[in-house]
Amino acid sequence: MIKKSLFSLVLLLSTLSLWSMSTAERQQYLQWMKQSLPDVPAWTAWQQKTGELPPDFDQLPRTNLLPDPLRFLDGRPVRKSDADWKARRAEILGLFEKYMTGTFPPKPAISKVAVLDETQGAGYLTRNVQIFFGPEGKGSVRARLVIPQVASGKKMPVMMSPSLDGWASNLVRRGYISAGDAGDDFMDDGGAPKGFYPALIHI
Repeated sequence: MIKKSLFSLVLLLSTLSLWSMSTAERQQYLQWMKQSLPDVPAWTAWQQKTGELPPDFDQLPRTNLLPDPLRFLDGRPVRKSDADWKARRAEILGLFEKYMTGTFPPKPAISKVAVLDETQGAGYLTRNVQIFFGPEGKGSVRARLVIPQVASGKKMPVMMSPSLDGWASNLVRRGYISAGDAGDDFMDDGGAPKGFYPALIHI
């Protein structure tokens, strides 16, 4: 019975190896991507520069569950120590950058915050500002703060939104500050700063 099970396992593994994609098949898949998907000039330039081919998806590790956050990528458990927590956090961030967002640039220093205007409402203050940051303060983004009028010195929670309007109408009456920036599709100040970090832009 054991021999039969081992034979079945070997047969299964050998069958799976036959399903792996050859280099020629991966090149064909790349051509299909170029013909079928919308052109992204930055991605095309990166692919031509690196010569990267689509991965052999059949050979990637499979799991029906989300990865265990308390286990390193190599299988080691995360111990109850500051060093392990910091190392695992850095590993997760690195994986997220690699597969989702691309490399994050260094956190820019804020050089100046300029108040554009202020408007007094019924029980709240709306303040529009422009935040200058990055190399030589050349980057900027507009932000809007809607601040409820409460007792002086009282701490208030803040909810942030990638939209200037944010959720002010729902937050102010609950004693929350609404903080929104011009970062959505209709009013996006985030396009220009990407030119400050050309070495980090891959796609």
